[in-house]
Amino acid sequence: MNDQQHDLSYPDPASGHYLTPYPELSHQTDPYSYAYAPPQEDFYPPMPQPLMHEGFMPRSPQPLMHEGFMPRHDMDVDSDVDEDPSAGYGALQAQYGLNFVLNPQSSHSDFHHNNQFGPEDEITYEDEFEEEDLQPQRSRLNSLEREILDVRDNPRIDPDFAMSDAGGDSSDDMSINSDILNDILDEEIAAGSRGRGKGRGRGRGRGTGRGRRGWKWAIKGTEHDPKMASGRGRGRGRGRGNGVPRGEGRRKNGDKRNTVAEPDPEFKRLQSLATQAFLNNNYQAAADYARDAVKANPEIFAAHSLLSEILLAQGKDQDSLTVLLHGAHTRRDPALWWTVAERTLELAGENRTPAVLEQAIYCFAWAIKLDPDDYDARREKLNLLLESEQPARARGEAKMMVRQKPHDLNIVKQYADLCAYSASLPEIQRAKDAYDVAINFYFKGRSLGVPETQWSHLNVYLDLVEKCENPTQAAFHLKKLSRWLLGRKEDTFWDNVTSDDREFDNDDVPRRVQIPEFKYSRFANKKEMYGEGLPLELRVKLGLFRVKISRADLPEAMRHFQILLDLKDEISEYFDLFRDVAEALIEQTYYAEAIIFYEPIRSVPEACDHDYYMKLADCYMMFNRNADAESCWKFIVDNDPEDIKSRIALAKLYEAEQRMAEAVPLVHEVIRLGRSDAVKKAKITVDKPPPPRALAPLMPRPEQAAPTGRVTGPVSRHYSLGPMPEDGDDGDYQDEGQDEEEEDEDEGEDDDERFIAFRPGKRGRPKTAKPRASRARVSQTFERLQQQDQRIKANHVLVNSARETLDEDDDALQTYFEAAQEMIDDFKTVRAFYPGRDKHIKFTGYGRNTKNPVVAEMEAMKKRIAEDGSMDVDEGAIPDESIPDNFHDIKFTEWLDMFCEYALLLAKAADREKCYEVLTTAFSCTVFYHSLAHKTQIHATWMACALLLNDEQKVCEVGRFFIIEWPHSGAAYQLFAAVNRLFAGYSNWFNSGPTQKFILRQVKALDYALLDPESRALYAFTGQERSSYTHAGKRDANPYNLPDLDAGVISLYGHIMAAAQSWTSALNYYFRALTLDPDNVSINLCIATAYMQMAMKRQAENRHWQIYQGVAFLQRYVALRIKTGQAILEQEALYNVGRSWHLLGIMHLAIPEYEKCLALADRVREEAREKKRQEESDGEEDEEEADPEEFTQEAAFALMHILAMNSNEKAARKIAEKYLVM
Repeated sequence: MNDQQHDLSYPDPASGHYLTPYPELSHQTDPYSYAYAPPQEDFYPPMPQPLMHEGFMPRSPQPLMHEGFMPRHDMDVDSDVDEDPSAGYGALQAQYGLNFVLNPQSSHSDFHHNNQFGPEDEITYEDEFEEEDLQPQRSRLNSLEREILDVRDNPRIDPDFAMSDAGGDSSDDMSINSDILNDILDEEIAAGSRGRGKGRGRGRGRGTGRGRRGWKWAIKGTEHDPKMASGRGRGRGRGRGNGVPRGEGRRKNGDKRNTVAEPDPEFKRLQSLATQAFLNNNYQAAADYARDAVKANPEIFAAHSLLSEILLAQGKDQDSLTVLLHGAHTRRDPALWWTVAERTLELAGENRTPAVLEQAIYCFAWAIKLDPDDYDARREKLNLLLESEQPARARGEAKMMVRQKPHDLNIVKQYADLCAYSASLPEIQRAKDAYDVAINFYFKGRSLGVPETQWSHLNVYLDLVEKCENPTQAAFHLKKLSRWLLGRKEDTFWDNVTSDDREFDNDDVPRRVQIPEFKYSRFANKKEMYGEGLPLELRVKLGLFRVKISRADLPEAMRHFQILLDLKDEISEYFDLFRDVAEALIEQTYYAEAIIFYEPIRSVPEACDHDYYMKLADCYMMFNRNADAESCWKFIVDNDPEDIKSRIALAKLYEAEQRMAEAVPLVHEVIRLGRSDAVKKAKITVDKPPPPRALAPLMPRPEQAAPTGRVTGPVSRHYSLGPMPEDGDDGDYQDEGQDEEEEDEDEGEDDDERFIAFRPGKRGRPKTAKPRASRARVSQTFERLQQQDQRIKANHVLVNSARETLDEDDDALQTYFEAAQEMIDDFKTVRAFYPGRDKHIKFTGYGRNTKNPVVAEMEAMKKRIAEDGSMDVDEGAIPDESIPDNFHDIKFTEWLDMFCEYALLLAKAADREKCYEVLTTAFSCTVFYHSLAHKTQIHATWMACALLLNDEQKVCEVGRFFIIEWPHSGAAYQLFAAVNRLFAGYSNWFNSGPTQKFILRQVKALDYALLDPESRALYAFTGQERSSYTHAGKRDANPYNLPDLDAGVISLYGHIMAAAQSWTSALNYYFRALTLDPDNVSINLCIATAYMQMAMKRQAENRHWQIYQGVAFLQRYVALRIKTGQAILEQEALYNVGRSWHLLGIMHLAIPEYEKCLALADRVREEAREKKRQEESDGEEDEEEADPEEFTQEAAFALMHILAMNSNEKAARKIAEKYLVM
């Protein structure tokens, strides 16, 4: 470890990281690097790296043997309410991070875990109202201090900061008043010390009696000295000592954590030189001095501010902004974060990329965190979240804004829109509640907010009411609130009129005058305050509510809709209302009325999409208006070449009208689009069945002589790729009901586009005309078959020859890729291998009639009986015809080997998409799909490829296959665990919800299988589970007579729970596994680890008891390891004991264990050499020395880390040189 590393960063005792306030810089030029530094090679910003390879501080629970000393509680990046800005910094650092590398040899650092705010310091705006009496005083002090700091930080304004002699002539001995500079730096320290707290609110950053002291920073050594001041009040909760902010506590020597370091004379000198050079316009030298100043003390904002100004003067706007961004973390100044955010957006201009928006959001999040009352910052953040298309986070921010200003109708409406977009009923209910609060507030006046938008707010509110309550309540609220907005709030008697909506008729007569109270109302003669004053959108909405209330209310709804229908001449302005009405009527099956509102829309082309025409056609078909429906469907067919529904509907219409010539092309189009299932589902039959005829005798087997002459009926045939047939015996048949010329054209076109398989003939009527055309077609087909055969065999030779030199010759690898790909392309063209969507159809040959229908029916019956489980079926009891086992004289097993080998080579070449495509092609082939051996080979290859590509999701998906196929085999679960352990990277899918549920289902199935019938009735297994375990009662739940549970299966689910930090659940299954295998060392170690990790949680109930339990099982694990007498196992045990003490922070117990582990190194190697000599059959020494898997390097690294953290660098260096230097 070089010495400069200690100058650049400091060790975090909680994590083992060397930390500074900076993550990595995403662009190649580092604003903190010297101008004369050598250029870096292709710069890719790595994530902040821990000190050791696997990390002393994992972000999720990992096995004790390899990862983390202490688990860190990750911040919830998915939180969308008052989120911690540092929580979302992962995306920011990838683009705008700052690599705090002052020279090429320095190490990376991790800002993410070194900001001034911890997860426990969350501020919410509710805390702001606890000390309102101090707010004016704080605001005045903050304003005064900001003015002072603004002047101080600007060298062009502050004469002290810019040096008193800066404006004069330059001299040979320019200098800065050191007293003034010292005062400025002391102020920075004082501000930083105060800034470690949370700001407002009791107990959030200082005592209730202590405020920011303004000018008193200058009086050092007095009672006003910030380092000597003590809080005069106690915050909420348990005492932490006077003047100590929440979460910081005190060290044993009494110093606060994270105190800003006192600037040494070297820093002051470098800052002075940088300022002098900057004023002399020597920007390069100024930048170098400023970087050295930041290196000396990175926690003083003045150094970052000066470097930012220098870079800005150099024209490096992006670097200047990056420095200012990271320097802002050293100050508790919301205005500074506003400045950074505004500069970020200004620098981006119109090119506001997602990374730019995320950085601006991050800045406003910090401004909000420092000043939760900053409503404008929340609004800016909300707008940016909407611009970056993050509705969930935007909804959370809008929710906080609504709480802060519940009467701001604009934000309430925006919040309602976001809640409606989420389609979550609880969120919609919260939006309605927010509107209720705002409406109740405004109900005292004459309007709902601004008069110009009040009807729009009412419209949104009514939609929320309808979704949360019912149409009846929505109609009631509509009439009541509309009456208020029209100025008739006191006419409450209308609330009793619920059977109709006469209140909003355009005329008083005949219905409104029938209400007695109306005659005495002072608004009786003002029609504009009744129906004439109600906006058209609200009237239509009232009609929609009536439609949904009941069928008896349809006439009342149509009275409202009639006013809309009178405006059909202005349909271009109101087509959206017409369509809303029509669709609502269709939902209630009012098809005739829906047509009335649908038809006017046809005059507005931009309003007529596919959905419109489909629904209108459905309405026409309800009244047998076939011609009108046909016109709608034809419009879609003509304008959308891939729409399936319209083609199916039109084909069914033509079929019903016996217009087969028009229906057939539509069906062919649907099949061409890959939706033959849609044709079957629609039950469209476009071919006439052939007339019954006598069957011809069965054809002889291939070894017998084939008869000559034309066959006159359907036969069972065995086709082979033989010589050209003689004249008059072409074997080609024509389908019933199809013209010969049309067939010739279709066949020729089909063959030109893609050759599927050689089909010597078709069932049906023997062709009697144009034999020459038929012979020509067969000749072309035969020629293509020969070309394909030659191509496949030639590529097969290339694949075999290139296979021998794949590892040595790149040209051979490329040849293999090309030849294998061509073979696969030819393989995929065979329809018999890929029968559309019907993968369950087994391969029976290349010809259309290869298998006898009776045999096919017997096989189908056999499959049904086998799946039913009612009786055993002998696989050889049912006869089967000869099924080909090769394709172009290459065995199917060779084809599969080639598929798998090609996929592995693609995975090694990191071509994930092509690799998975090849394996999917093999798995979809019916030849392989119905063979368990072939499927196993494909999935084993798939798993290997997923590991090569480091694709954890695919690893888990493929691992499931083996468990599903062998659910009662422990080896399948061991394989699943092993491949997930081999995955290199942060584990997400191993402990994901789907994986947890899948393994739990398997565990429950095993539990059910081993219970006796009486015990099964005592447990809460669902009916569906009981049925699936026993195949609906037709099979025993324990078909393999398992004697007991497999401890490996139980512990696997425990590992998944542990990886998800569910320690209690993990222990539950670990103890079950321990009962089955008490002497299993892995289970004992896992229990010990789970107890210790659970004890490290913030809310552990009995921390010491949990540690004692963990230590007890750890000692049991050690005893099991040591009694084996093997040095390697003893070393493993010692290392894990040391790691456990290291995890608990008890270094004086960890060091002896690590030292014992190192002392065993020679014995372990000697034991490995002896074992290797015994394994050699010839007794000769191997030239390669035995290299056992041991723990010497791990123990040495951990021990070096402890020594280095305790400033014993000499001993740490000695350990490193002896054990870690290669």
